[in-house]
Amino acid sequence: MVSLSALQTLRELRRHGSVHAAAKMMHLAPSSVSQRIKGLSEQCGVPLFERSGRGGQLTDEGVAAAELADKIVLMWERGLLNLRSGSSSTLRRAIRIGAFPSALAHCVLPAAERLRRQEFFHVELLEVDPREAVSLVEHAQLDAVLTLGEVLDADLTLDPRLTQRELWREPFALVLPKTFVAMGSLPSSIRGFTDMPWVLPRRGSACDLLLGRHLARMGVRPRAVARSDDWSLVQRMAGASEAVALIPVSCLELADSGLQIVEIPPEELPERTVVVLESVEAAGSRFLPPVRQELARAAEKLMGRINASSAAPQGH
Repeated sequence: MVSLSALQTLRELRRHGSVHAAAKMMHLAPSSVSQRIKGLSEQCGVPLFERSGRGGQLTDEGVAAAELADKIVLMWERGLLNLRSGSSSTLRRAIRIGAFPSALAHCVLPAAERLRRQEFFHVELLEVDPREAVSLVEHAQLDAVLTLGEVLDADLTLDPRLTQRELWREPFALVLPKTFVAMGSLPSSIRGFTDMPWVLPRRGSACDLLLGRHLARMGVRPRAVARSDDWSLVQRMAGASEAVALIPVSCLELADSGLQIVEIPPEELPERTVVVLESVEAAGSRFLPPVRQELARAAEKLMGRINASSAAPQGH
């Protein structure tokens, strides 16, 4: 009997084009993906995947089978959503929301606090890497997820059945230890900080890619002396290492880190766009409108704080 996991694996293989990419998205070993496809080929009676060197590609039969698998998995996921929605007023459905840490802290948690008294559902929260957001929504593991618009823009295979709405956009601020600021004049362009030590996000993370692309466009090749995806820790590291860092405005903790914002032309600073992603099926749920409303309300308050912080005068 064909398993749902084998069909999901075939769908991911078609979408991402290689065994290693599919394995990464499904949190599996490449050998496990290969074994599932091999078993599915035997059950179908035709080869679904042809190896070529270190790679390979789906056969014509494999492409056709992947299209069928996509329809079957989608029907299963829709059925699950209907089951979870439930028709009984005595059952409280779980609405599952994912987000990366700073979005969880600044937007999702305030929204979840106001949703606690909902009669028909309760909210479950999950920390999510922005690069995993699409897969989690596609596979009906989450009803909604907050991720970075820049990550979605780079995903050329984004499923058209997914809907996205922008919640807020914020700039990054360039920060430096106050001891450096007190030494005298500082460069007025971000390019002037190329030779200084930097604290950057974890290598390969979504924010590392976002900042890396922006700094490359600006002609800055930073020398990293420390890395972390925790913005609070990044600021403490910058203070301890006497290094430069780019921090989302909503995550600034200047009083506790001994850092100060350096005035840089706004066009030289990167921005990040936070969006909420839903599947078309989940978007039609009668439970999601109050969730959207509270997320939008929390995002609006956050944008007010971001705008106030950005408008406040900063010294060199």
